[in-house]
Amino acid sequence: MQTFRLWLEKDTDIPRFKRLAFEKVKVPIADVLRRGIHPWMGGDVHPSLNDKFAEILNADRMKIAELAQFGYCNEAYCSRSSYSYREENSPFQTTLQHIRESVRFVERLSYAELLEIAKERLRQMWSHKVAYRILSRKASGFDAIRTFLKTRDKNIKLSGYEDIEKYDVSKIVCLDDFTGDDAILISEGIPVVNFRSAAFLSQVTDEQRLLRLTDSIRDFQLAIGSKDRMFDGNILYNCRCDGDTIRMVPELEDDDGLRERAKAHASFLRVNNGRYCFTMDIPRLATLLDEHGAQISFPTLDYTKPRESRTSSAKIQDSATPCYAVRAFLTAHASGEDIKFVLRNHGVPMTGRKEDLLDKLAQLAARQYRKAEPTLDAHFSRNRFIRAEKCSKTDTDVFPLLEHHDLRNMLLTMYILRHLRGNTILEATHENHTFDVLSLARALIRKEVSLTGIFLRVE
Repeated sequence: MQTFRLWLEKDTDIPRFKRLAFEKVKVPIADVLRRGIHPWMGGDVHPSLNDKFAEILNADRMKIAELAQFGYCNEAYCSRSSYSYREENSPFQTTLQHIRESVRFVERLSYAELLEIAKERLRQMWSHKVAYRILSRKASGFDAIRTFLKTRDKNIKLSGYEDIEKYDVSKIVCLDDFTGDDAILISEGIPVVNFRSAAFLSQVTDEQRLLRLTDSIRDFQLAIGSKDRMFDGNILYNCRCDGDTIRMVPELEDDDGLRERAKAHASFLRVNNGRYCFTMDIPRLATLLDEHGAQISFPTLDYTKPRESRTSSAKIQDSATPCYAVRAFLTAHASGEDIKFVLRNHGVPMTGRKEDLLDKLAQLAARQYRKAEPTLDAHFSRNRFIRAEKCSKTDTDVFPLLEHHDLRNMLLTMYILRHLRGNTILEATHENHTFDVLSLARALIRKEVSLTGIFLRVE
């Protein structure tokens, strides 16, 4: 992988000021995933990088407060065009180069110090050309210039602009003659007058000065192709990194050969027992990228807004994979007698209106869920499922759990809704806390939320 290394170097004109420097460097994929180092893919692959970088640079906290009052912390340009003939003309690199040329970084700087630096440079550069340029900006028009010079030397004779060149203006006027013309002196004495805090660098890099705008990058895609004879045929995986491990979920079509290659990939790369969807580690990923021609991409990486992980899809073969579904359970449409029957089984008082009975049913479901949760966790930790809207089979199986529990279907529905990732992958390790258990039971009974589709076991 490549990224950018950024640092601040002394400005050649004014060493107290610093300017941005940058270069592309190689970085291990482990640093990208675990530490959030930006994976440079070239061009305008991740436009949010440019936007976020400029947003941080132009934030008020990065400006020098006293200088900002005088207009010396103007908004820095952010390139927007994605069209270029060469990689070095990408929007982000254009922005970096613009910042290098037009922004200077300082630890601290007061207005008085800025003015004194400008005056000192003008004293060193003092010449006819410099003096005349400052005078021309102060005195507008020939008459004003002649009047100003006459007040310093009554013997000079000026009838037009060409006469000014007969004299050395730097010997007629001195720097003190422009006291109070601060803006002119600063702009003439200092080439770049747009300032930012040097603390900016720590906001966009890690301790090694590598480009970083987030703590970690968990989601990516990996294309394992046929550049290496070890891997035959392209397969695209949607991947998620958790710590040192990576969950690999392939995109599978109705192609037996593709499925066989996917199983071969899994048997070679996995650190668990997955046949198609499997877990591998970061060193294996590094080997795939460095030695076997695998191609990595980060389509969901966005520094300005959250984006959901990509979801894999597969056509399931009827003869190979059973379909599971959850049957109906008691809701607000059930009769009072049916609700009382369940309450009676668990020793819950059956007094009150139907609304009271429904709330007792929800509280009962919440208590029973907590009792059944260890059993559900154990089963779904050993068995992974993906959700599909429909199945080509005419019948579906029931989950082999809680067979004799009269709230079985409600408890299963509650568990699935709490552990369904991206509305597709059912995993015990993922838990959605949008609803607490009691609120979820009430919402299901009132039919405010529902569970549709069938579930396919991932082998």
